[in-house]
Amino acid sequence: MLQGLKAQSDNHGFPCPCCNFKIKATIEQILTGNSIFCAGCGLQLDIDRQGSAQAIDALNTLNEAVAQAEAQVAKAKKPGAR
Repeated sequence: MLQGLKAQSDNHGFPCPCCNFKIKATIEQILTGNSIFCAGCGLQLDIDRQGSAQAIDALNTLNEAVAQAEAQVAKAKKPGAR
């Protein structure tokens, strides 16, 4: 299931508002607040952290849940795990 989620996220991106090049950004890039750059034209995108606070909180919750699920999967795959 998690691999499916990762595979789906690998296919996503958003069009650059200047050149329409598909920009891919990781959850970590968004959560850290680092600038995101378009590989097509070099446009620098910065997230309005105050205006996007609710979305960032939801993304952080999702990121934590995925990390917990991945830890559970890794634990279940260990020899002798139940």
